[in-house]
Amino acid sequence: MNPRIIFLHIPKSAGTSQHLLLNKIYGRDNVFWHHEYGDQGVTNYEDLQSFIDGRTIVGGHRPRAFYPSTISMGSPPDLFCAIVREPVARAASLFNYYSQPQNAGDISNKRERKYLLEYWRDAGINPDSLVKSIESCEPFREQISNYQCHYLSNGAASFDAVLTTLHQQNSLIGAMDSLDQFNGALAQLLGWREIPTVHANKNCQGSAQPLLQEAGAVELIESINREDSKCYQFVIQQQGLYRHIPDADKFHDFQAVQKPTTWRPNIRRQPSPPPQQTLEKLGLPHLWQKNLPWPNGQENTMPWPLRSVLVSADKKIIARPIVGNQTEWLTKIMAELSEFEGKALLDGPTVKLPQALDYFNTGMMLKDYAMAGAREIISGENYYKFALLQDPKDRLVKAYLEAFVEPLATGDKQESAQSIQRFTDGPVSFAKFVAFICAQPAKSLDLAWMPQVLYLKGVKHYSKLYSLDHLDQLVDDLEGMSGRKLTRFPAKENGTMPLVVEGAFDMAPALLKDFPLIEARSFYNDELSAMVSSYYAEDCRCLEAL
Repeated sequence: MNPRIIFLHIPKSAGTSQHLLLNKIYGRDNVFWHHEYGDQGVTNYEDLQSFIDGRTIVGGHRPRAFYPSTISMGSPPDLFCAIVREPVARAASLFNYYSQPQNAGDISNKRERKYLLEYWRDAGINPDSLVKSIESCEPFREQISNYQCHYLSNGAASFDAVLTTLHQQNSLIGAMDSLDQFNGALAQLLGWREIPTVHANKNCQGSAQPLLQEAGAVELIESINREDSKCYQFVIQQQGLYRHIPDADKFHDFQAVQKPTTWRPNIRRQPSPPPQQTLEKLGLPHLWQKNLPWPNGQENTMPWPLRSVLVSADKKIIARPIVGNQTEWLTKIMAELSEFEGKALLDGPTVKLPQALDYFNTGMMLKDYAMAGAREIISGENYYKFALLQDPKDRLVKAYLEAFVEPLATGDKQESAQSIQRFTDGPVSFAKFVAFICAQPAKSLDLAWMPQVLYLKGVKHYSKLYSLDHLDQLVDDLEGMSGRKLTRFPAKENGTMPLVVEGAFDMAPALLKDFPLIEARSFYNDELSAMVSSYYAEDCRCLEAL
């Protein structure tokens, strides 16, 4: 047998960065990381063996006590690694992650954290108060109360128990403030030729620090982390690196066991049924307190934009939905091409299908699969891959109306609209909207405003790109290859004719809401048209090539 490296990933302590680093050095398929290979429902070590499948690098959110104490000094021995973090900073970071989705470092993570917030609200978290959340949310309080000692100890969550455990095994424990030193020690021990640079911070830089300004927050966190503080200070006193490796010579020739890419469905299940409020938002109130056939929608680590790709595994068809480009209709026809358990439960006039698929793991989105299976699907040459594009000028007008004008009638506040209003004086006209967008990095924009070409990344070759003007052609193609009758996009009814409103681009949203329907060209003069064409130049080139 080969020795193994076991990384105890304490939440919000740089474990994701270490995961990426190990992937780069040894290859993704040779690193087993909990919850990436469909092991979410596994509760004991013995049942986990079929998932680990002989891999010699194991890590993720499992504490030391999950692994049998007998494996630490076996033949060969294992090396247990972990990173510890100053307890107050860690608690603030975890609260930020659970309750402040607006501080997400990237767009796809922001969406995931919005769903996470709904779960944690139901559990008792108050996004406006770290102190109240600690006092009223028992699961959160548990995760920030001497939790690092809980992860490192094979017994009680105490510093003494941690020391005993560390001395009974090969251990390498670093401090988050000294990651370079920790990785340097691993490199020397395992014979790495270089240490790759990785960065996986899922929060905007510095976004957690203001949360600690709340009166009593620091003192409260310190009072429930006295053992963690001892543990952290102990590692700091060892110059940021605790090392106990009596079998160091047995790791010098360490190599990851080479494993072929394997496919397993993602079976991650949520810790409790969806909150009633969440089901109402998804248009599924009739499913409240029912046993649902789908796992929840916590995603694999597939990066945006790939994780939200729509998949019909039955018909070998992949669709890349783009916000603003008839996503609901596209999702509906992809559902018609798919078969999955409980599909009929998601059929109904009130169901918000795209959001429901986001929340649950039905097998209809790439995020629903274990990483190995997701990579097989997206790279498979036997899949028909397509996307829908539209004129960026029309898409931008629609996005503006949805963010600034329509909410005046519905009363719904749009987070995307508020992000602009913080940086502009007075009402946001379409001209101000365009000026703001064209001054921002494309990847920082709201999903509805982002260039469409960014959605197309990650897929090496699309079988075909369609414009919104050719939806019938898309349906004809899909019906031909699937043998199924699909819902066609509704034809335009003879109703209210769009009005040409001169100077609409300079009007305040409050004035625009009084018009029933405005012709899109009313929002452009020569200057605005040139700005949009320049900013979305790649989108324009894609459309011209169709």
